[in-house]
Amino acid sequence: MRLTAHSIQWALVLGMMLLNVTATATAAPPPMCPPSRYLIGQPLIPGPNAPASDELNIREVGGVMVASINSGGCQLGAVKMTGKKRFTKVTAKFTGCTEAGGPVVIKARIAAPECRSVTGKTKAKKARVRSARKTRFNGVRGPNFVGPSGIVVGAIGDTYDNPDDGTRVVIPPGAFSGSATVGVFSPPIAEVALMDQVLGMSPPPGVRFLASLQVVTGPIDPAPRSSLVASVPATGSPSGALIHIVTEPTFVNGFVDRRAPRLIYDGAVEQVGGRYEMRVSSQSFGSPPGLSRVAEIEPERPTCFVDGVVRDSNGGPAPFALVEASGLPGLAARANAVGFYRAVVTQGHNALTASNEAGTGNTLVTCDAQSTPRITGVDIVVEVPAVAGVPAVEITDPAMDETISATVRVIEGTVSPSSISTVTVVSQSGDFADLFRQTAPVTDGSFSATVILSPGRENTIVVVATDEVTGLSGADSVVITVTGAAGEDLRFTMTWNTDATDVDLHVRVPGSNGIPDTADGDTIYFTNRTVSGGTLDVDDTDGFGPENVVFPLGAAPMGTYAFAAHYWRGAPTASSVTVSVFVDGFLRGSFTRTLTVDDSGTPLATQNPQSVFNIGTITLPGGAIGEPAEQSVFVDGPE
Repeated sequence: MRLTAHSIQWALVLGMMLLNVTATATAAPPPMCPPSRYLIGQPLIPGPNAPASDELNIREVGGVMVASINSGGCQLGAVKMTGKKRFTKVTAKFTGCTEAGGPVVIKARIAAPECRSVTGKTKAKKARVRSARKTRFNGVRGPNFVGPSGIVVGAIGDTYDNPDDGTRVVIPPGAFSGSATVGVFSPPIAEVALMDQVLGMSPPPGVRFLASLQVVTGPIDPAPRSSLVASVPATGSPSGALIHIVTEPTFVNGFVDRRAPRLIYDGAVEQVGGRYEMRVSSQSFGSPPGLSRVAEIEPERPTCFVDGVVRDSNGGPAPFALVEASGLPGLAARANAVGFYRAVVTQGHNALTASNEAGTGNTLVTCDAQSTPRITGVDIVVEVPAVAGVPAVEITDPAMDETISATVRVIEGTVSPSSISTVTVVSQSGDFADLFRQTAPVTDGSFSATVILSPGRENTIVVVATDEVTGLSGADSVVITVTGAAGEDLRFTMTWNTDATDVDLHVRVPGSNGIPDTADGDTIYFTNRTVSGGTLDVDDTDGFGPENVVFPLGAAPMGTYAFAAHYWRGAPTASSVTVSVFVDGFLRGSFTRTLTVDDSGTPLATQNPQSVFNIGTITLPGGAIGEPAEQSVFVDGPE
């Protein structure tokens, strides 16, 4: 057979066609963009209750692809994603959309291969508002911090160490009243940069971010009652002041965080053992908290730390108000549940503005970083509409801020109306994220409460009275500065919630063997008030407390201490007892139990176990909380 040039040409064409068919048959399907969340600058379903902006959040739950949006009152929707040559096709179907009148369908295209932008349209055929029945939208990919599920903790607390990046979170005892899921991780730098980009975030002038970590809690877990201690391996050698800044909203594990974009100051950062360590305060949580950032203030930018109380013009506390300083624009401080705030300001004159949903208020403060690096008692009044019936609270002793040398002070004052039977007394220092709360009785419109003060620090005392009928609250505050060296080795403070009852605090001090046993050591309690540098300096016998055992700076022996509470008198009245433990002023844990059986005898080792709250142990140095010792160790001296 002879091959002509023409036949050779046709053979080549046929061969190329066969190769093309084979390549087409075996080619991989177009890549598909991964599930992610896309930020939309408009509501996907317009309506009276729709947010100003929305998000299409696509994620995998239990092996099934689902999507959520913030408008329309829709439940999770089913999602189908298909990879195309230049885009990924998305079809999301939502049922049960309460504000859309029926089902909603979203059809969108995610541009490939970058997968950073989305365009699409929404159909809500039964929407009452005609303009909401068909809408077109576009958006950009938001960051997506994917972290570990963490560990389940209970009232005893725990520590989670992330083996992948070296981050750590310590959950102190009592932070959660029930169980909660807590974890921590360091998000990828690229995702953090994307978050800053889409939120339009940047640090204030003269401030730079050094590291970040994300604490994770369960989607329905409440905010903790005390701060969590988080840390990340340190990098570099910063020479300026280190502060903790929380970025809101966060983008973690598909969680929908509806908080407005802002940077929140949340205290100082310490460098401890090659790590940046910070406390994530309870008011920073939105289940989970925002992204924690370690930030350095340039040494050339001197700063002062300011604290005070935000109240409204009716005399009530302004919980969770935001306080901003003119010298650090874009950085706010958030007040806690009683209106106490901690902020940072720059050298010179600063205008402070406090705001909440009801109004705003202003004051001025001058920072001289050389002479007064700490400024306390800078209170701010938020102007709000007048409300009748707000309880009136006045602290009469001390009548004004004062400086004393003692660490125990009786606070007195008046309350109206006369129907109020108790007040809440809160002690707070600007050095610490956590507050200490106790209850005091009101008799004939007057109250008296013994408060424990932190040595060498400024202590803000806030007294809050709440009318149980109207729910309205009034407050007053005073600052008491304690002279001397700052800090104390160890402190145990006990309160309870009933009047005309007596609960006793017992602390077993280790002897030379360093453990709480009967071979050596001794027990501090009301008949043996001073042992090995520790003192029971407050012994309350008629209700509410406090009782307090303190070891001043440099006085506490190293070793393991056991501590317990004993219901001496008051049954059958049920009394809820709380013992809080502090190391160097920082809260290490709070423990609560209700006691209903009393037993008036000594030593504690021989009392009815049902009258005893045998709490646990704490070890110095370090302050690690451990399991309770045997009740039998609480004897007078060694046996």
